[in-house]
Amino acid sequence: MRSRPTVLKEISPNHLIIKKSDNLLEDIPTQLIYKEDQGILKQYWKVGVHESSGDYWENYIDVQTGNITVRNNLTLVDLSHSIHLVLICHLRPLIQALSNSIECG
Repeated sequence: MRSRPTVLKEISPNHLIIKKSDNLLEDIPTQLIYKEDQGILKQYWKVGVHESSGDYWENYIDVQTGNITVRNNLTLVDLSHSIHLVLICHLRPLIQALSNSIECG
């Protein structure tokens, strides 16, 4: 059985900050919103979850069913190191061929 969430701050009746659990990095922002689903306006809790893995998830929870209907990973990834390695690996043969054909000095 899950425990009842602890509200840390009520920004408005529709916008709450919930105390994080041990496996999360930040307290949980929640906002009660209306969203169209197949032509019907429905109520959802929009819930942001920052996991200890570093992933940040934006979840939409149907107020009537309690089901997560949409889950978006909003984590930004720094690919600069990976791109650098890919460029070095792919360009190394070209650089070596060019340096062998160029006389320096």
